[in-house]
Amino acid sequence: MNKEFQEGCIQLAEDLDLDELEAAKLLIAVQDDRNVSERPILTEAVIRFHQTRKYTLDCLLTVLQLSTDTVVDDVVQDGLRSLVHSQIVEPLRQGPGFVAKCLTSMSAVRAGIQRLAQKSNTVSVTGQASQSELLERLEFERVSFVKQHESLGAIAYFLVKEDQFKQSDFDAVLQSLQNLDKYDHLLGA
Repeated sequence: MNKEFQEGCIQLAEDLDLDELEAAKLLIAVQDDRNVSERPILTEAVIRFHQTRKYTLDCLLTVLQLSTDTVVDDVVQDGLRSLVHSQIVEPLRQGPGFVAKCLTSMSAVRAGIQRLAQKSNTVSVTGQASQSELLERLEFERVSFVKQHESLGAIAYFLVKEDQFKQSDFDAVLQSLQNLDKYDHLLGA
């Protein structure tokens, strides 16, 4: 590994709040798959990271939506409900439920949005605003985080709607509502 790759891994790990090994894997994957793009490799890695998260959340949300949709064939709906129960709800019976995990992830997303806002302010104040590539990447990340937050909220909603939650999940919802700041960067989205 050359010095530039190591610095890229450290920067990506810091930007995405990832383990450096995971950042290295992401950079290698982007380098291997990279088609002719004018974007820097760090930007490509950030885009890949957020797209992967979005697709994962979209798939889970689709399964939950279809498992509750009355228009869907009963056999398919029963299969999806069984999948949700066996792969999402049941494995988490002993610890915090999936709704609580969604709330924790939503909190992490809000922290990511806050971090991006601070970084954007720093870029503007220090005169780096001429780096339109960086500002575009920050805006892409912000929009991605907002979409992830919405998906996580919808996932939690469908789990609650189908009574796939615990009392501790409900308590976590109430606690998270109490901890919200008066000004939340999601409101500026």
